Amino acid sequence: MEKMFNFTKREGFSKIAAILANAGEPELEQFVQHEIELLAKKSSKKVNPDMEKNLVKVYGYVKALNAPVTVKDIITAYNCNPVEMSSARMTNLLMKLCDEGKVTREKVKGAYRYSITDIEE
Repeated sequence: MEKMFNFTKREGFSKIAAILANAGEPELEQFVQHEIELLAKKSSKKVNPDMEKNLVKVYGYVKALNAPVTVKDIITAYNCNPVEMSSARMTNLLMKLCDEGKVTREKVKGAYRYSITDIEE
């Protein structure tokens, strides 16, 4: 099945809000802005302590390897327990680290590689 859209809900709602603002539809624009706020509220879930511990652990893994690495590279290098740290869970944690600006992600030959950002805290 071919992907119909190449943008997120937030981006789509923002585009719709801009169109409605230009069309002079303040009620509809306000409705769409409210939907954007709901999306922001939904995505701002609190991180539980176990996830915080795993974030620190995964950040340490990437930092120790000191090169752009794939999830498979990390799992292989540290012999991670699949029950404790599956590749899907590690990818999720790496994405959170990307959102925080601690890790960068780039696609190289079809595989995503993660590396530490140059900016240290």
